[in-house]
Amino acid sequence: MSPTHPPAKNRPRVPAPWLLPLPLLLLPLSACTLPTFKGPQIQEAIPGFLRVPDAGQSYKMFPGREVVHHDAWVNASWGDVSTIHINGHPGPVMRADVQNALEAALEAMADSVTFSGLQQFVIDGRTGWGWAEQLYTPSRGLIWIGFRVAVPYDTVTYTVELWSGDPALKRNPDTLVAIASTFGVGTVTWNVPLIVGIAAAALVLIGFLRKRSRERADRLRSITFVKVPKPEEGEKSGEKPGEKGSGPAGGPLGGPA
Repeated sequence: MSPTHPPAKNRPRVPAPWLLPLPLLLLPLSACTLPTFKGPQIQEAIPGFLRVPDAGQSYKMFPGREVVHHDAWVNASWGDVSTIHINGHPGPVMRADVQNALEAALEAMADSVTFSGLQQFVIDGRTGWGWAEQLYTPSRGLIWIGFRVAVPYDTVTYTVELWSGDPALKRNPDTLVAIASTFGVGTVTWNVPLIVGIAAAALVLIGFLRKRSRERADRLRSITFVKVPKPEEGEKSGEKPGEKGSGPAGGPLGGPA
């Protein structure tokens, strides 16, 4: 009898060997960190702000420097305008350059605009300098607040300049600093130790699959095939030897012995 096999629906399902490495191929996606925005940009989405790259700016932090990059965000909800301007200038700046920019702003702005002193910040892992400013009048009170910071890189300096007349932001001016602190040059970063671990795991899995394949080939080569003789013609019809064509032992059918 031939060996019996369980029904196909009851057999245990073994994944095909070529499917096993697929999870390892997907793991590198978890080994990289994608930025919220590529390039120099505020890296946290701010509710209510829309990106408007063509938005104008009345006064820049470095008005006399060439601008090689510009971007802007605008929030005009309820008529209280808030803006974020990002400008890029060639070359890195030093603390003295930002101090000179602060003194130039003091001369250019109206007397009703007050400034903080120069402050140091760490943004995108780099040391930058900036200041806060606000417009206050006795008749209208606090009209707007602002914050400007310069973040130098190797070959370029980015400035993040915020201005707002939103009452909620005017009550919490530190929010402007928090927004500017999310600035960064968005790039894809790779987790090298994790990538090395994934590669090592892939090599181990490939070695395991190759070993299993070799073992299966060896088992197939070790099988001894035996030739089964064909049955004789009489055996095919179920007759025993010597019975072919034999009749009853008493003579002709129905006749006397």
